[in-house]
Amino acid sequence: MAKKPARSCVISMRFTAVEYGPLQEQIALSGSKSSNYMRDLVLSRSPVLESSSLDKKRMLTGYEKAGQALNQVAHSANSAPFKERLYLNKYVQWLNKLSSIHALLSAVVPAVQTPINLRKTSNGNRGSPATLDKKLPPISFRLTPDELEQFDILIRRAGCSLSSFFKELVLNTAPVFKEFTGLRKRLIFIVNKSGNNITQLAYIANSAFERGLIDESVQLKWLNMLMDIEELLLAGIDHAD
Repeated sequence: MAKKPARSCVISMRFTAVEYGPLQEQIALSGSKSSNYMRDLVLSRSPVLESSSLDKKRMLTGYEKAGQALNQVAHSANSAPFKERLYLNKYVQWLNKLSSIHALLSAVVPAVQTPINLRKTSNGNRGSPATLDKKLPPISFRLTPDELEQFDILIRRAGCSLSSFFKELVLNTAPVFKEFTGLRKRLIFIVNKSGNNITQLAYIANSAFERGLIDESVQLKWLNMLMDIEELLLAGIDHAD
């Protein structure tokens, strides 16, 4: 009995109008169908995996401690009575704890770069992102099991879906993938939780200033420290996965 040929694997990707614009021109010039063009393009790429050099355990421990400490400061500050000298003394203690949190994060975050913005921001009057860059219908192509196998180990180590992996290959001539460590998901949880405490602490500083319990220089020192801590928290995620 003749052996049945192995079935090909369907890879489906979805592009935005902005992403697909340059590709559409290239496809037209090639004279190929979009599916054939995509298939030939991904097979011509040589993706690289960037191994993680992080001390994951140390970084996670630092974030866990920083998150717990922020939560303790926020809880203490929220429950403290607004009584002039007593409150001012407490305020100095909280500020010292925030300085310790900043020092802890500085020791475990490799370098402060432009952080990923995890919070949703307003577009103002620019219109919806969907209007500016709408998503197009999916484009699919086929790979044989052998063709897909050459990417298999890299896909698993990168921790991404087939769709996102091959889309990266299509959009970048020299694609580089970061090795998936599983650390980023936990860090994002800690950062989101810490963000709520940072917001509360900023409100407390403004309220204390309005009540005349602290002067403007102390208020600014407090707020700047909170911004520095948030920047470190976000910057660390850039390095995680």
